[in-house]
Amino acid sequence: MIVYALITILVVIIANELLKNSTWYISKYEDSAKFKNINRNIDIINIGSNPSKYGFDYSDSELNGMNCAVGPETLSYDFKVLQKMLPYMKKNGTAIILLSPLSSILDNYKHVEASDKYYHFLPSHQILNYSNKRKLYICLFNYFPIVEIVRNPRIIKTILRRVNDKSKLAYNPMSVDDLERDANNWLNGWSKQFKFKSLEDNIRQEHAGIQDDNIEIVINMIEACRANSVIPVIVLPPISTFLNSKFSSKFKDLYIYDFIRKIKDNSDIDVLDYMDNKEYQNPSLYYNSFFLNKKGRLIFTNDVINNIIQAKEKC
Repeated sequence: MIVYALITILVVIIANELLKNSTWYISKYEDSAKFKNINRNIDIINIGSNPSKYGFDYSDSELNGMNCAVGPETLSYDFKVLQKMLPYMKKNGTAIILLSPLSSILDNYKHVEASDKYYHFLPSHQILNYSNKRKLYICLFNYFPIVEIVRNPRIIKTILRRVNDKSKLAYNPMSVDDLERDANNWLNGWSKQFKFKSLEDNIRQEHAGIQDDNIEIVINMIEACRANSVIPVIVLPPISTFLNSKFSSKFKDLYIYDFIRKIKDNSDIDVLDYMDNKEYQNPSLYYNSFFLNKKGRLIFTNDVINNIIQAKEKC
């Protein structure tokens, strides 16, 4: 009996250590881990959701830059991350506010797990539906991720699907058919999430209210930057031709450009728009139909920095 117990304990320990080295586990903590030891005198940061997270890499730049994007993330949490980072920035540094295609109507996620990553680096009063019980579970999971499998055995499928982290690749592993399928998956997911019948739909009343709230959030971000002598810049990310071609002019105007126009009506700000930039339509710069790969991130980051520097020189 003792031998079996010892073997069981040993298996659990080994399984737990394997999980802590898995892509699934690392992806849960890579966003929060970067906020543990923050450098001072930062020249440039970027905030936003996954297109921002996978859009910037400052390793090839002479600037002291930090990718502060957390994915997935709402604009309200973007603002909280920005507030955390502003004290670490140089005077006249730059804060890139990257807006995803549907940032304008994205409300706070309702499920409690969506806020888990923020328990590691934001104060409790900034975390939606904060609870000490949830914090205790997150701390337990941090050291013993196997508890998640005990709680939810179906997560094993997710772990096995995420054996390799494709975001670290410098090429696109997808075929043309894969890219087309991936683009359609994004559209189907957004249709369910936002209850679209069609991407040509006019903005519903519930989305209009969320958009108004998000406009106010972005304006507050801009004002917070300027109050701290930091220059804010809005960036619209590049998207591969497979996904970008599915966004009509009407869709872009309703959910992206009208949103930006309303922001600019209340607060003058530079906007760098890469959505239709032909240089970034090539799928070889992405690891799927939406997110840039390692090669694409380096090219895009340097491109954005150069455009920002040129804009500053004109002032």
